[in-house]
Amino acid sequence: MSDPLCYIKFTVVSEVKLQRLMTVVAELSERKQSEDWKDVFYWKKFFNSEELKHFTELSESQMQEWTEFWNETPVEMRLGIDMPTPGWTFESMIDAIYHGDYELINVKLIQDNAALLEIEPRGWPYGGLEPLKALVRCFNHIILGFQTGDQPFVNGDPLRPIWNPST
Repeated sequence: MSDPLCYIKFTVVSEVKLQRLMTVVAELSERKQSEDWKDVFYWKKFFNSEELKHFTELSESQMQEWTEFWNETPVEMRLGIDMPTPGWTFESMIDAIYHGDYELINVKLIQDNAALLEIEPRGWPYGGLEPLKALVRCFNHIILGFQTGDQPFVNGDPLRPIWNPST
């Protein structure tokens, strides 16, 4: 197989966490291909409480505050990298992976402490790598860079600022 078109390269923090990520990606891949998708409760059993803490959980009033902030922000700023966001919820990450127009290929170790999460887009736009980067991060792996398929390899892990509710 040639170099993957789209991937996330990351530092492996531990073999155990790499195996856990591999297990989740394999299950996500199998469910995407079979179209036998499961609800969020099914997916949560693959994650421990430490991993789930990486995801945002907004109350109804906080979500309303976020929506007001979003609507009051000029469109040109909303689309920029400097626009604060509340971060991924667990449900939104799982949903975005399911609806992404790509096949999850695999997670493979490429060096002693580096691995790739590879995908193959089925179309353009395919949905991007952001939910998969959130998945890699929740296992505490460190993203070294990524290839989206439509630009050169990007070093590092640029993140948007996190929006915090006032309540």
